[in-house]
Order: sequence, then structure tokens, then C-alpha cells
Amino acid sequence: MTKQGFVEALVAEHKAVRAMRIKFGRQLYPELLSIEVDCHPGTPVCRLVIRGTVEPMHWITYQTNHPTTPEGLLCAHHEAVDIVYEAVRLIASELNEATGIGISTMQYYQGWFAETHASTTAEQDNL
Repeated sequence: MTKQGFVEALVAEHKAVRAMRIKFGRQLYPELLSIEVDCHPGTPVCRLVIRGTVEPMHWITYQTNHPTTPEGLLCAHHEAVDIVYEAVRLIASELNEATGIGISTMQYYQGWFAETHASTTAEQDNL
């Protein structure tokens, strides 16, 4: 999937969440739609993930060109912020409404990343 395709998928998910809100006639979770950085040590690059919010649930992924290193994670997070910004801009221009798309802060990822990579390095040292 291309970066633009990922932005469009994020916009489409927002529209699906909006339709659900209208259908149920109430506000659902404020950040029902979110984007995550996926950075597993066994994979060569970081991925961005949109967890589907509408049945059937599906995940939409975008492979970045950023390696699974602390610097790569930071770059992938910056790219995720850029994608969210572009999606929010498109939603505002198409639907003429404000929106919120959740994204975890870097602090959330740094602790997990350090633990995961430390255990993987220790496992490799024991081989």
C-alpha cells in the first residue's frame, strides 16, 4: 500500500465511524479511530497500523522504510503524525467537520521498544 492509499484508508475508516455514530445516534468513544506504530524486532521495518473499527474488523497496514531501531521508530512515529495530519485535513475539507484521530505518544513506545529489543538481544547472545 502506498502512503497516499494509507491516508485514504484512514479517511474511509473515519467515514465508517461517523456513519456508526449517526446510526446509533450518540457519541461513541472520542478516539475510536487511531493509528499505531508497529515495530517488532524480528521485522526489517516499522509498520503503521489502523485497527478497523467497523464489522468486519480488519487491520490496515503500511510498511514504512524505517528500520526497527530507536531512530527508525522515531521516524515512523513522525511519519504517522504526518499521515494523521493529512487525513484530518482531508476529512475537514470533504465533510466540513472537525475530527480526532488517536496516536500514542513516543513515551508509550519507548519503554516497550527497549524491553522487547533487550530481550531479543539477550536471546541472541545465548545462542
